[in-house]
Amino acid sequence: MARRSARRRPRRGQPSVVPTTVWATGQRDPSIELIERGYHLDTAADTGRIPPAVAEYAIGAYSPPGGTVLDPDCGAGTVVIEALRSGRHAIGLATTRGWRTLADANINAIRATGTATDAMVLMLTRRRDTLHTARAAGLTESINLVLTAARTAPGHDPAVLARTLTEVRPLLRPGGHVVVIAARTTTRAPLHTFGAILAAGRAAGLVPVERCVALDGKLTRDSVSDRAPRAARRQSRDTGHPIAITAHHDVVAFRCAAADTAAHPLPGSRVVRHHSDASDEYVHGMPTPRAA
Repeated sequence: MARRSARRRPRRGQPSVVPTTVWATGQRDPSIELIERGYHLDTAADTGRIPPAVAEYAIGAYSPPGGTVLDPDCGAGTVVIEALRSGRHAIGLATTRGWRTLADANINAIRATGTATDAMVLMLTRRRDTLHTARAAGLTESINLVLTAARTAPGHDPAVLARTLTEVRPLLRPGGHVVVIAARTTTRAPLHTFGAILAAGRAAGLVPVERCVALDGKLTRDSVSDRAPRAARRQSRDTGHPIAITAHHDVVAFRCAAADTAAHPLPGSRVVRHHSDASDEYVHGMPTPRAA
């Protein structure tokens, strides 16, 4: 008798498997990248920032040229700056005056290069009401992409993410996207995992359309090289203890309503499909490694 497969099909009404995307965003060292792109030196103090290469890729994949990008917790403003560099309008919401000052400094630096699009950074209200602040600025249904980090810094409660996603939903244009990036660091574990981000988005009435892995290491033909500091490598070699190094950032993309992503491909993306037993896997702009 033929043996039945252990894999079960999803029941009617259950969400289908979210396709996976890999972004080759770690080709340049992030610290060097900040300098080369003209960021203020204090930008490195924002440890929960979205790396410029990751922000650039997400903006190019999920927003149209000339569109508007919003970061509801902009920090030093890497999302705002990369939106300007990509020919989009950008809006950042700052939680403290210090972050607003630093984000404004980065905006002034990019404006000096002659960028044609505009940007602004707004202070959140005392209650940190994202929706109230955005509505007061006339941003309802004007945003093509909400791009933000699931912050790991002290004081960022995981419940804040669900509330933020709920508040930004009315700001999206029809067909707009919300992209959440869980930045990983070597000093602390992320508060948000893929499952936690997925739950927060669904609680906000958003539909997941893609799960992404934004590489933090350099992609070669058949492997990903980490960026462990030399001192850490030396210490690991001398003590014989392994070290944990960041290799990627988890990314989840949402839309306001379920849509056929095959019929509506993401703008600016090149898709290569690989068939597997579990699900279809999508790789955007990434060379396919050769089989061993």
